[in-house]
Amino acid sequence: MRFVLKDCLVIAVMLCCLEQIPMPKTADGERPILKAIATADYELKLKGLDVTTLELVSAKRFQTESNDLVQSTAQDPYSKNLLSRLRGKTYWLIYYVPKKDQLGGDIGVFIDAETWNVIDLYRGR
Repeated sequence: MRFVLKDCLVIAVMLCCLEQIPMPKTADGERPILKAIATADYELKLKGLDVTTLELVSAKRFQTESNDLVQSTAQDPYSKNLLSRLRGKTYWLIYYVPKKDQLGGDIGVFIDAETWNVIDLYRGR
């Protein structure tokens, strides 16, 4: 049995409630990491992807254009374009992989941490 990120989030929220440790909230009262994951899930559904076939691997907030998927030294056109759109922003990268073993198929959803707009959707080959 594998632990997935959503399981860890549930455990973390429960621990915070038990310990009465305040978790940060967005202006609308939602937890930022949960809002980022919900936004990514919604975007994937809009694109016609079945979220139930994907496993949530990570949800990380970044303040630099370099991240787990794209390094600032990347030279390919896609990466250069994405880096220019991420520069100067605080954003979330929500990363998924297929539950079924296969080559490629990973997905990264980049979400602006201030506006909650989707910046880009990365799809691995």
